[in-house]
Amino acid sequence: MQYPLDLKLDPEDIEHRGILRDDDVRLIRSRVGILLSIYFADGWSQEKREALITCLGDYLSFFSSEVTHFQVDDEPEMRAYKEGGVPDEYRRLLDLPETDSLFVYLKQADTAEPWDPSRLMFMGFGHRKSKVWPSSGIEVHFSPRFVFENTDRFVGLVRNWSQRLEAVHGSCGLGVLSDPGSENSADAYYYPWLMQYPALEYDAMGSFWTETQNGGSELPRSSNWLTILGNANVERLGGLEAIRASILDNVHLETYSGGVVIRAGKLPALGDAATGGIPEAYRTVARLIKPIRFEGYEYGIIKLPPHMDDDDDVSLGETLKWLRRFD
Repeated sequence: MQYPLDLKLDPEDIEHRGILRDDDVRLIRSRVGILLSIYFADGWSQEKREALITCLGDYLSFFSSEVTHFQVDDEPEMRAYKEGGVPDEYRRLLDLPETDSLFVYLKQADTAEPWDPSRLMFMGFGHRKSKVWPSSGIEVHFSPRFVFENTDRFVGLVRNWSQRLEAVHGSCGLGVLSDPGSENSADAYYYPWLMQYPALEYDAMGSFWTETQNGGSELPRSSNWLTILGNANVERLGGLEAIRASILDNVHLETYSGGVVIRAGKLPALGDAATGGIPEAYRTVARLIKPIRFEGYEYGIIKLPPHMDDDDDVSLGETLKWLRRFD
């Protein structure tokens, strides 16, 4: 794998050079970009599905001229997206019964780079009413330039989405972007990024849901530059005032009716020594949520290089080590 060891905390450098290429096929496997994950309950309800589609509309209000393709149901090929609002095919999903799942997936795609996860992507799940996978979620990619040029605008957007969806938990920051479904493929695309730049976020939603089928999906999965806590998790930590009392001056709270977005510093970080290391604000938030963070994994959810990947204990240990890297 080829990837830069000297990224700068600069959006143009990240977008231009923050690319991991597969030596064998000479294609992009991953990028560094802004990764947002929001988990919410009752994704089968009309209210939550309408909220998800509204969030998608917000996203397209910024990026419709750059999004190129979208997927409908389980069609093997993505359809071309024509600049505008939410596709009619997605609006019709609001009429699905509670026993069906809603799925939306748009991105900026390059047919010459089939595994390129793209700096722009919106993927949303409104799971059917079932005891299996009780939570739903959105995973969204943003270009670093969009976030860095106006961080207050971006944080406001995340706050609004969290309120609409009644977020249970979520996280956001510079992260390892993945092509959905490739996180557990044969080659380890993401582990090198996570070791080189420890502040990067990572999420494999399907793996998290699988690991929490027997409970725990309501607990925070991770923390990063932005950490979202719904009211139930705020109460698990003793309430909003207890949170205020345990944070530093460079950690800010953006409250909304259903919870809080915790902002660890002005800008997201890479976390390597050359760019200042892991910010103390990141460590503060990690220590804050540590008592309620989900760590009940049975298996590792980060694919390891072949020489490390033949031992389940090693795999699980690396996942837990990554989760605890800010503690």
